[in-house]
Amino acid sequence: FLGWGRAWTDGEGAYSFRTVMPGGYADPAGPRAPHVDIAVLGSGIMRRLVTTLFFPDFPAANAADPVLNAVPEPLRPLLVAVPDGEAEGLRAFRFDLLLRGEPDRETPFFLD
Repeated sequence: FLGWGRAWTDGEGAYSFRTVMPGGYADPAGPRAPHVDIAVLGSGIMRRLVTTLFFPDFPAANAADPVLNAVPEPLRPLLVAVPDGEAEGLRAFRFDLLLRGEPDRETPFFLD
């Protein structure tokens, strides 16, 4: 699946989007775990911020993913979505993006 979507935040910074559960794939850098790439744009941000959301359902694939492995180990859990029940009969996940705050809780972003 190579589609894209767009989501806006509300006044409190909350956002949501729907997608199909992605599959993993072979990459020259190594096998990629199922993931969603996210770009963040906003007022006061001088360039787009890029990160990757991984799913907790694939621990072995996540452990082998070269992008997730490029992140320091203590920060890797920040890139894994948390199950959040169901919404309208579909599985839901929570993935908080923290742009500024406690350094050990800020979302890791990648150079674009």
